[in-house]
Amino acid sequence: MTQIPASSPDFATVADYFNGWERYQQVIKHNYMEHVEIDRVLHQYLTERAPHPFSCLDLGCGDASFSARLLANLSPSAYTGVDLSVTALELAIRNLASLKIPISLKQQELQAFLSSCENRFDVILSSFSIHHLSSDLKQAYLAQVKQNLNPGGVLLLVDVFRQEGESRQAYIDRYRENIYTYWTEISPEVQQSLIQHIIDSDYPEPESSFIKWSQNVGFKDINLIYQDGHDTQKILAIS
Repeated sequence: MTQIPASSPDFATVADYFNGWERYQQVIKHNYMEHVEIDRVLHQYLTERAPHPFSCLDLGCGDASFSARLLANLSPSAYTGVDLSVTALELAIRNLASLKIPISLKQQELQAFLSSCENRFDVILSSFSIHHLSSDLKQAYLAQVKQNLNPGGVLLLVDVFRQEGESRQAYIDRYRENIYTYWTEISPEVQQSLIQHIIDSDYPEPESSFIKWSQNVGFKDINLIYQDGHDTQKILAIS
């Protein structure tokens, strides 16, 4: 069994991995992380619950292809995307062009952006990014997000989660088996690259931790609005 490091990763390691953006694009193309289902749930939620129009902050936006599709038939007033990957942000410029709203893209570590940002937003989307942080940094992240939300705003936290009582080692063993079993349309080399990234850089938490931490920083409502079939990916609406 591969031994898993216990501490949070170097942000430069995470950025370097995602500068090879074509690997993650293969995952999205084949819907291995259920982006199609996640898009449908988020679209319905924003249609029914978000103010219209709404300002959107996308933390860990990547190439913004997911957000561009999500927002296309909604009514965003402005979009701000933040990511460490220069490669992904260069693609985001093109992917977001069709929205025809003010667009701001920042190449920055997420907490550094939040701590220096004076703007507030109606919707903050955090998609598959916070699991790269340590437990302490996740709690600080939630507190900073709370400060950057408008009254009545919502954090939509899309991420991977450990099962209750599951160790990080057990989670990674389970996720690795899922990749070997189901992610069959990508090459063994890319599979191994993805698994190594998870070993090096992924630090998921159980849902209960996010509920407790969110309440500790002043959020009142934390609702599970999506859970995948493998009990790994979830969406929490936090307000």
